[in-house]
Amino acid sequence: MTSGSRAAAPLYLLGSVAIGLGMGMPGPSLAMLKAQVGVGTGAIGVLFTAQGFGYLLASQIIARGYDRGWGHRLQGWSMLAAAAGFAAVAEVRTVGGLAAVFFALGLSIGTVDVGSNTHLVWGKGERAGGWLAALHLAFGVGALSSPLVSRWSESQSGTVTIAFRTPALIAAVLGVGVLVTRAPRPLVPAAASPELATPPRRPAGLMLFVGFAFLYVGAEVGFTSWLNTYARDIGHPAGTAAALNSLFWVTYTLGRVANLRIARSATSFRPLVIAAAVAAAAATILIPLDRGASWVAVGVVGLVVGPQFPLLVALVGRRVALTGTTMGWFMGAAGLGSLTWPWLIGELIDRQGPRAFPIAVAALFAGATLFARFGSTRLTGRVGSGAERSVHHRGRRGFVADEPDPRVVLTAEHEQHELAGRPADDHLG
Repeated sequence: MTSGSRAAAPLYLLGSVAIGLGMGMPGPSLAMLKAQVGVGTGAIGVLFTAQGFGYLLASQIIARGYDRGWGHRLQGWSMLAAAAGFAAVAEVRTVGGLAAVFFALGLSIGTVDVGSNTHLVWGKGERAGGWLAALHLAFGVGALSSPLVSRWSESQSGTVTIAFRTPALIAAVLGVGVLVTRAPRPLVPAAASPELATPPRRPAGLMLFVGFAFLYVGAEVGFTSWLNTYARDIGHPAGTAAALNSLFWVTYTLGRVANLRIARSATSFRPLVIAAAVAAAAATILIPLDRGASWVAVGVVGLVVGPQFPLLVALVGRRVALTGTTMGWFMGAAGLGSLTWPWLIGELIDRQGPRAFPIAVAALFAGATLFARFGSTRLTGRVGSGAERSVHHRGRRGFVADEPDPRVVLTAEHEQHELAGRPADDHLG
């Protein structure tokens, strides 16, 4: 681990808090945003599409700069751009202008997201698993605060000024910090490890998990974006709707706290499959539009959704060497999911009423369950096939991936994983 990576890691975590706060803000602030630009529920959904499109472009194109050595210059300036975007939200009075701001936010946030994940993998090496879990936990902490800050902003001014300028200030300070800190270097130069420059040995399995990210993130963003609207539509007062949002982020954050342990101990994709299935089942509880049952459903969805993305990255990272480009596939799928599904859910709510919200979310989580189930068999090999799990180790040139681990044997009944010599990515520090 370099001194640069030690200094930068806390900045990545704090930056994730700011990003979580900003990205969690539109949902509980939708009523104020609609009043600000004078449009209805269907039209305001274009903001989610614009932000998702920007995120997609960033993760697939701009973020390739990390593999080209742009490092903290790219990440720091992107964080400053995010700060400017957050600050601009309250100043725009047309839906087209606001969509342009959210597109720019998607570009900057997507670039920062890929950079934080990639730099932690490069800087922490074998210990990246725990740090990745902490990074996504930090996002949850920021998102948890968003309904509270939004409610405070509404009570103080009736506008989103305080709501969006709060993450703007945090991101601005951290952007400067990143720019003056040295970025970690790739663990293996491309020339030293041909495996990193070639497709993984089981590309179909990897692509299934990219599909999982597309559906899961779409469901998560759609759920958080329209939960407040759903709650108000079924008769909850504004304060109670904000409390439901807060409940989601509380349990979401608890799920990410639990993931600090899960990411260290999980050796199969089974927790990912189970969590997606439980989220689908919990979403169906909202279909009868029962205000009392909504508390249970929202709490359960938050708890099981929280760990899914960081756990996905940790588990796939133990089988596939993660570079900025590979990470960009997952972030791109996440961006595409957040681009399409929240907008479609908003259109369905506008045309079919609030019941369309839980039906769409449950369907997305059910699809993600199938992708995770089939992806696990393709990426790791079918049970009893004799497939071997890849491990990571440090060689003379750095961090090398995809060396078969002879200590792992898959039997017809279950996976028996090594009791000793497991890669040391299990803890923070």
